[in-house]
Amino acid sequence: MTVKVIKPTWERTAAGSGLRIARDGTLLLEFAPARGEREYDWENKETFGLSAVECADVLEAAAAGVEKSFFHDPNKGGAGEGAVAKTLRLAPAREGGFFFSLSVSARAAGSQARLDTSVTAGEMRVIREVMTFAIPRLLGFDEQFAGAPEVRDAGAGGGGGGGGD
Repeated sequence: MTVKVIKPTWERTAAGSGLRIARDGTLLLEFAPARGEREYDWENKETFGLSAVECADVLEAAAAGVEKSFFHDPNKGGAGEGAVAKTLRLAPAREGGFFFSLSVSARAAGSQARLDTSVTAGEMRVIREVMTFAIPRLLGFDEQFAGAPEVRDAGAGGGGGGGGD
């Protein structure tokens, strides 16, 4: 499992006098199936994007030592709604670590994938610190306090920089 941060994207308001977030930032978890011992097939990875609030839910579950699950439909609200379903589950493991499990089902292809990994207590601490650091950045607070963020015109199409669900 790897963790990547995708910054929010900004756009000018229609009046041009202000800024707003066009797309929230995401903490992207990438899972790759094992090919052998310490060898992974990154070309067949699956992803799960966590919002700032979902990162906070992970932090709370880790602090309490409880299980937490998230469900995403990457195409929700679009033509492909219901075609793919993703479930991320984390559960406490022995000695303070956690177990992460990502299930992905693609209805049209009739495929199911399940990727599991466990992290040690130390690795979970690193994940928690990264999430704590990332939350204000996923919400764009760092760019607001550090100076003007990069902005695209409100009328310009295209996604750019969004989540990987």
